[in-house]
Amino acid sequence: MYEGKGEQSPRRKMNYERLAVNVVVILIFAYVCVTLVKQEITIRKYKSQIASIERNIKNEEAEIKGLRKRMESVGSLESIERIARERLKMVKPGEIMYIDSQGTK
Repeated sequence: MYEGKGEQSPRRKMNYERLAVNVVVILIFAYVCVTLVKQEITIRKYKSQIASIERNIKNEEAEIKGLRKRMESVGSLESIERIARERLKMVKPGEIMYIDSQGTK
């Protein structure tokens, strides 16, 4: 009855359908796996960037803290007087600066 050239047995037809369903399921599973791996790689890259940015933030905060401390010390009267005497060679009123022959005070 099913021995004809163009017809297939129901059992053989069922096997092809089952095979087709299995292939589709495997392809979907493979697609999901590839997508998950790509997402994991992207997440790791972003975590690395976040860690790098956080290190930069800590470094910048430390630099800001140092600059604020320096600003406070530069703004003090003692610091202003020291800079005026050492860099600008200024003296207080009535004070006389003596320079020896070697050029030092």
